[in-house]
Amino acid sequence: MTEDKKLAKEATQRDAENLMRLTHDLGVPVEIASSVDGVPVDKQTAIHLTIGRRDMLSRSEAKHTAGVWKDIVRKFPGAPKTISLLGYDDDPREIWEIPKAARYVRWWAHYAGIHDATDIQAQMGIEKLGTMAMAFLAACGVPIEGVKVELPPKTQAH
Repeated sequence: MTEDKKLAKEATQRDAENLMRLTHDLGVPVEIASSVDGVPVDKQTAIHLTIGRRDMLSRSEAKHTAGVWKDIVRKFPGAPKTISLLGYDDDPREIWEIPKAARYVRWWAHYAGIHDATDIQAQMGIEKLGTMAMAFLAACGVPIEGVKVELPPKTQAH
């Protein structure tokens, strides 16, 4: 079954708005930039990258955002980093339960050069963030050397 592109784009927009609202409500100062060039970043500056959007889950998009990720990791090795995939907040399933989304995450991790726990811990900047990212990536089926994931029963879609 082919997904409605308009509905996917609307879901992505809602998720982006919710992310910004949550960040604001938590009192986190946010500087929005389409690039981190010129933005002062230190070990206290968290960098968030949206690795993909529900309405744009192509292999070429995964390759592009993985390239952006590699640039961020290279330029700001000590800064804490997080990732997200937009457009699924209204879906009761976890990302790894959605085949197209999980496949996209696997593509992204491959192009980002993430292969083992050491890669993830080093790239995320903070051990706890690395552990969370490792669990997410492994649940999506990214083959991470030395990591075995046991998933809970699948969430029922409505």
